[in-house]
Amino acid sequence: MAEDLPDQRTAERAERRRIVELLAFEGLYTGVMVHIVTGVLLVKFALELGAGPFIIGLLAAIPFLAQFMQIPAVFTLAAIQRKKAVVIAGAAIYRLALAVMVFIPLTHDKSVAIKILIITVLVRELGLGWKAGAWYSWVSALVPERFASQARNNRLRLYTMGGTWAALGAGLALDGMGMLNDRWLLPLFSLVFFFAFAAGMGSFMSLTELPERLLPKQKPLDMVRDITDPFKDKNFRKLMVFMFALLFAVNLAVPFFPYYMLTSLKISASYIIALWALTQFMQVPFFRWWGWGGDRFNYLTALASSIPFFLLGLILWPFVALPNVHMMTGPLLIIIHMLMGIGLAGVTLATQVIAMKMAPRKEATGYVTSMSLVAALASGTGALFGGAIAMFLVPYSLRVKLEWRETIDTATNINEVVPYTVTWFEFLFLFSALLILIASPLLRFVDIKGLKTPKGVVFKMMGERASSMLRGSVAGPGVRGLVFAPVGMLLRKK
Repeated sequence: MAEDLPDQRTAERAERRRIVELLAFEGLYTGVMVHIVTGVLLVKFALELGAGPFIIGLLAAIPFLAQFMQIPAVFTLAAIQRKKAVVIAGAAIYRLALAVMVFIPLTHDKSVAIKILIITVLVRELGLGWKAGAWYSWVSALVPERFASQARNNRLRLYTMGGTWAALGAGLALDGMGMLNDRWLLPLFSLVFFFAFAAGMGSFMSLTELPERLLPKQKPLDMVRDITDPFKDKNFRKLMVFMFALLFAVNLAVPFFPYYMLTSLKISASYIIALWALTQFMQVPFFRWWGWGGDRFNYLTALASSIPFFLLGLILWPFVALPNVHMMTGPLLIIIHMLMGIGLAGVTLATQVIAMKMAPRKEATGYVTSMSLVAALASGTGALFGGAIAMFLVPYSLRVKLEWRETIDTATNINEVVPYTVTWFEFLFLFSALLILIASPLLRFVDIKGLKTPKGVVFKMMGERASSMLRGSVAGPGVRGLVFAPVGMLLRKK
């Protein structure tokens, strides 16, 4: 019996190593797939089909609202107890939607193509939401706690690097084709989506090779209470009012950043993707920095201090073109994306730590999940309203006109100068900034005095939330990670 123990340990180590490798490769393939079919490239494709502002806002809202698909997935998981089966079902739906996307660029009627695209994105994101309902619970059961950080970091590194380079490569190819012969641009999109589908099938095969882990029987009503009970806390409701107002205001504008750069500024997709990557990577070191500041002072202070970074980034957008692209456009865009990355890192960390500080012992997961669902609802409705407001503002512009008059004897020479024109883009960005200013005082009503942060929770959250911060989305860099609702985590604590 004793002789069998070394062999058993060796077999366990080999299985654990294989699981970590499969998760890493799954992350690489998934990163390539997701980054190619979301974000800037999806906006560029929609614009090629003739999509207007409302369609862009709708495409941005779908991923947020699809987060609620995790709830029925978690109930299904509690009933059938098979984590792998739930994940595989969601992953299969996502990849079937990708298969349809391959043929959308070949559709001759662009109005029909836009409708198919909306349906495809909806089905795709619902599949992703369903998968996410069991993903965290399954991965936590596959990898022991002491090895979870290493496995997560390996997967995150491959997901981020592979996805970023794939998106950049696709962006460069599309930019090059646009300059050479734009008639072949849509067929090239079809090839790009096929590449994403192939990468998706690679990640799907990795998922199928991972072992199943059964879940003990759960009571659905317990999970409902986990989500609803936090709203009985008056202080938590105040935090949710602030979060809803803030994220609603933010997502009025964020989905239209790529739209603005592609159409008004005529910037290449690859350059915008590079700016998006800059925002992502700016968040990682400042996530730790805001954590240090929150521990040293308090997280309300950290949250209040991070909002001005994002606000300043919004206010700078109208100065990117005065009235056209100028020598400071590039540096301003870099500064804006850096500021937004810094601000998003602080808001992401501080709001979730505050929610955990408010939670009674052993109920932190329910508080964070409830907050994330509220944030997803706010972000989705914000994007929809942003699209509707943009459609209303399209015909309008504000033109600032200056005249230089020179009178010599009886003759008057008039030189007209038009230094600035405010279009619907700038109106929307400034309106979003105004709403953020209005929402910010709501933070004063939140009280966390005397509430202590559980030991080590900040650094644990840094690791757990970093991966979701780096998700690609139409909505813009990092925003989707801020509202990603880890409903499946409700099963981990049982």
